[in-house]
This record gives sequence, structure tokens and C-alpha cells, in this order.
Amino acid sequence: PTSTVRYAAATTAVPGGGSAAQINDTMTYTVSGGATLAETLANGSWDVEPLVDDTPRAMIGWRNNAAVAPQLAIGTSSHLYHFTQGALVDRTPAGLTVGEKDSTFGVGAYGSAAYSAGAYGTGDPAQGSYIGAATWTLDTWGDYLVGVLTSDGKLWVWDTVTADLEQIANSPVNCDSLVVTAERFLFALGAGGDPRLVKWPDRETLTTWTPTDTNEAGDFPLPGEGILMQGLRGKSETLLFTDSDLFAARYIGGTLIYGFPKVGSRCGVISRHGAVVAEGRAFWMGQRGFFTYDGYVDTLESDVSDYIFSDFNRTQRAKVWGMTMSDYGEVWWFYPSASSQECDRYVIYNYVENHWSIGTLTRTCGIDRLAFEFPMMCSPTLVLDHERGSTRIGTPFIEGGPMEVGNGGRTVDIDELIPDESVGGVQELGSLNVTLFARLYPTDTEVTHGPFSLANPTTLRISARQVRVRAEEVSAGDWRMGLLRLNAQPGSRR
Repeated sequence: PTSTVRYAAATTAVPGGGSAAQINDTMTYTVSGGATLAETLANGSWDVEPLVDDTPRAMIGWRNNAAVAPQLAIGTSSHLYHFTQGALVDRTPAGLTVGEKDSTFGVGAYGSAAYSAGAYGTGDPAQGSYIGAATWTLDTWGDYLVGVLTSDGKLWVWDTVTADLEQIANSPVNCDSLVVTAERFLFALGAGGDPRLVKWPDRETLTTWTPTDTNEAGDFPLPGEGILMQGLRGKSETLLFTDSDLFAARYIGGTLIYGFPKVGSRCGVISRHGAVVAEGRAFWMGQRGFFTYDGYVDTLESDVSDYIFSDFNRTQRAKVWGMTMSDYGEVWWFYPSASSQECDRYVIYNYVENHWSIGTLTRTCGIDRLAFEFPMMCSPTLVLDHERGSTRIGTPFIEGGPMEVGNGGRTVDIDELIPDESVGGVQELGSLNVTLFARLYPTDTEVTHGPFSLANPTTLRISARQVRVRAEEVSAGDWRMGLLRLNAQPGSRR
């Protein structure tokens, strides 16, 4: 077969010699046997066709015990790929049951809706079952890769030495997810087709699943009406998310091995990749809001929830995914807007500074840098380094929400703006212009003031009750914007 590689870094050397590839250049060559791509793609992104033949839905990065090079696994609805040291290899196990790329609703039974509602002889989709897009859950047991694909339900393991993943001997089937606990137990979630059953083998083994008096294998059905969605390692417990509640698996030894207290109600996660743990604290997107857990569940107040959930493709909610961006104290979630089948928007929560950001970007899965030098994300066809370099697509800008500056019937007169800008760590002006948008009433038409070239101070003449600010780049560079200050005086009554 012929594979096309699209380079995303101008310094990347063309495999086999020749001149350096430019950004977005393509070249075509034959991959021997169609199984591996052994060229080194050290800079930026790679896009391999037909080897990566479906949309990536899950990623994990890790180092094996030899610590030779970081390992990357990428799962789609039909394959699992492994990348390390420039080689991309299809590790899809034989007998894998492939799933659907997109989520759907099964049609309900005839007669389940109100009489005369809908077309005659058809079922009601609202009464049918939700069939989520097929999604891998990937984790590491030591330096072994373990995983399960929702459409397949079998537990797979790869020891980084054998050719492909192998089904874990004696393990349950019809599983929905998995997680490896801090005590090195592999939890199979939704085991055996029971959507609330947690099952595990003996400690330090993957193959002894039958409980006896002399081992610690076991199982436990969680109470409640939700279905198990995701498991994550927390501070001193393993968190088990259903689509309605949150449970904590706590190792207690003895006959029961684990206790499973419910630690949160009506706070279910929206998808199998909708929760993350950052610095021991869990964050997740729910059905209509955001939650956090640090010993107890709390709602994350968000100024952007209405924006997100009022323009959201709920049918494709199974594709929602989150990741940490630990260098910046952030959690990112990607979700599909109402008009999109794929995740084309993101929302960011900064848990250090307690603020939210939104934007548009099509990404289907990703990981924090950890094992790699940079964070990595997938578009439907590309694997990309992020937070690397400063290549611009369009003009970078920062835009805030409306600030209430006037009280009651009184306006505020703003006559100065004091900027706080640095370039390359040096306090200086010149990289940004600022525009202010003012209103007298929440439903009034905005009046645009600017853009202004910043000075110390910048002279303004604005009268308003509500103001928002937009800063836009005019000179490319490593700029930072700090706290802008406005000189304001009480104005007249209106």
C-alpha cells in the first residue's frame, strides 16, 4: 500500500534523504507489507494512511521498564496502534469486534409512544437504547498496556515484546471499561455484561479471577441506577464514575478486599473519558454542568455552562473527552457542538486561578506531556504535538466576558487604561492592541471603542454600565498580558 505523511515542522528531514519538507508538504512512498512505518518523524505531527484508518478515540503515553523511549498507544473504533522511536505499528488483536464510529439511538418498540404521536408503525427513538461511539479505555499495569474496546468487551494486554495484544486469560468478557488501582489490581468495569459490576483478579496477577480463601480476587456490584463509565486513580482511592453517581474504591483487605462507598449523587460523568485527575483532585463534565472531587463532591460554578450546553450535540456525547495541561494548571474538555459529529470545541478550567476559557478546535483525544516532551492530541487524521513553538494560524487574541461597572441607574465614565504587557519576559508595549465594547443595558447594542495602540496610560472616553475587553496581537512574539486597570469615575444617572 501507499502511505502519505503530512509533515508539520519545516525542519523535518524527508525520509530517505532529499531537501527538508515544508509545513503541510506531502510525500508518498510504499510501506513494506503495510504493517509498519519505520521512518523517524521526530518533529511535529504525523498522518499515516491507510494504517490509521479511523478516528482516534483514546491515547496513552508511558515508558516501559527499560526506559529506552516513550511509548504511545492510539485506539480507534476498529484498531489499536503503537508508536515509538519513529515506528508506527498496528497492534490490533485478532478477533477484535469493531464498533461504530458515531453514536446512535436504537429505535424504541412500536406502541411505546403516545397514541397518534409520530409516524404510524414506527418506534419512538426516545424510548430506544443509546449506542455510544466505540471507545477504548487504556491503562498500564506496570509497563504492560491493558485495554478494552466498548464494542468488543474483552480485556487485552500487551507486554511491549510480543507482536500484538492478547486476550487476558480467564478474564471476564462483555466489559465496558477498566482501571488499574494503586494497589496493582486490574478492575474490570461493567464485567460480564452487568453495567454496575466491578470485578478483579488476585493482586499482582492478570489471570487469577476466581476468588478463593487464599487470594484477593473478587467482585462487587455497585448499588444505584447508573452504569459504570470510567475509573481513575485518586489520592488514596480509586474513583469509579457512573452516569449518575460517584463511588470510591478503598482497599481494606480482609474478606471484602475493597469497600465501595458512594461519595457523590446526581453528579454522573457524561462520557467514558469525561473525567480527569489533576494534582490528586478529580474534575469532570456532567450531563449539564461540571463537578470536582477532593474528598467530597462539589459543583464547579461556570460562567460558560449555558454557552456549552445550549449548543451541544448530545447524541455524540460519548465522544466528549478531557485531559490535563499540568504545566498551566488547566483541565481541558473537548465536545461536539450542535452542528458537528466530532469534538470541535473546547472549554478550559484553570484550577489554580479559578477561571474558564472557551474556543474552537477539532481534537478527538489527547494526553498531557508526562512521558513525552510535549502534550499530544489527535485530530481525525493527525497526531499533533501541542504547546510547541509559536506558529500562528490567524491572529491570536484574548477576549473576556462583560464586566458590570455601573450600579443601578448610574453609569461609569472611563478615561484611562493602564496596560500590563510583557514580551519575552521583558515589560514593554507594542505587541497588542486593545478594543473595548461598552453597553448601557444588557440587551443594548454594543458600542466599539478602539482598537487602541497601548501607551502608559492609554487615553479613553467611554461611558457605560457594562464593558468587555479584547486584546489582539499586532506584532508576533512571546507576549503576556497581565492585569489591565481602568481609571473610572461615577457618571450621570440614566
